[in-house]
Formats: sequence, C-alpha cells, structure tokens
Amino acid sequence: MTAPTLYIATDNPQKAAIDLFLCDLDLVPAWAKIAHEVSDIAAIPTDAKVINQWYRPGSLFEQMWREERVRRHFNMDYAAHIARLQAWHTKRWADAVDAPAPEPSAVTQFPNLLTPQPAKPERRQPRWS
Repeated sequence: MTAPTLYIATDNPQKAAIDLFLCDLDLVPAWAKIAHEVSDIAAIPTDAKVINQWYRPGSLFEQMWREERVRRHFNMDYAAHIARLQAWHTKRWADAVDAPAPEPSAVTQFPNLLTPQPAKPERRQPRWS
C-alpha cells in the first residue's frame, strides 16, 4: 500500500468526504487520507499536500492543526488541490459513463415483484373486550 498523496484536515470526516470526494467516508480513494483526530496529525508528513475543511469553529483538532502548521511546512495550495480533485471527478465519471451497462436484474425481468398486491380487508377486532 502506498502512502496517501493528499491529506484532508477536518473536524467532520463524513461531511468532508461528501463535500470533496462526493462519496461516503468508506469510499474515499486510497490516495487520500482524512485526518480528523489529534493523533492523526503526527502521521501527516512534512511538505504533504493538505486541504483544510472546517465545519465548526474552534475544535481541539483545528487548534492542534494550526499549531502543527507553525512547527512544520505543508503544501496548502487549496486551488491546486481542488483542481486535482476536479480532474479526478471528471475522470471518475467519464469512466462510469463509458462502462458497459449492467446485466438485467431480477427486478427488471420480473416487474410483478415490485407491484404491490391489493390489501384484503380484514375483520377488525374491538379495542377492548
């Protein structure tokens, strides 16, 4: 496994995954790492490409990240990193469009399975007996 080439420093990893990668946190590509705990900060290499994505002001993680940025240098070129993400999105969706159509499933072969059956009237029981 290769080291990530892009790090996301955030206080809300799920929202950052959706906002930046347009996918759930579990589906973030292997070349990216979302750092959201204080212990993750030390694992980000010096000179690494990093995008900050904050969702609430003044979290402990954000404070620790700001202090770490004073101690070490990171590549914080937001525009360049977002451009790289846009290029990845473009390629990803182009690949999805060019992919062959999936085989028909049982749902499309047997549409009656999805049709709800009419409800049969039941004899109502009294609430109190």
